[in-house]
Amino acid sequence: MPPAGRLLIVDFWMDPTHTDPLFGALMAGEFLVNTSNGDVYSYDEGENWLPQTGWQKVNRLPLAGPLSLLVGQAT
Repeated sequence: MPPAGRLLIVDFWMDPTHTDPLFGALMAGEFLVNTSNGDVYSYDEGENWLPQTGWQKVNRLPLAGPLSLLVGQAT
């Protein structure tokens, strides 16, 4: 990845309590019931993963509905 390369992650990023947005929590519950693999991640958790994997946080942008975008840049 070039040094100025961007990483765009669109997800139902949750609040620190993993309960908001409600749709993300409901969707994780549905995955857990049907596949035994359901989990949610908070925006803070996603932001903390960036430097651990060679990225730095650039921005977080709300999208339509409960979705939001986490933007990272290669370091």
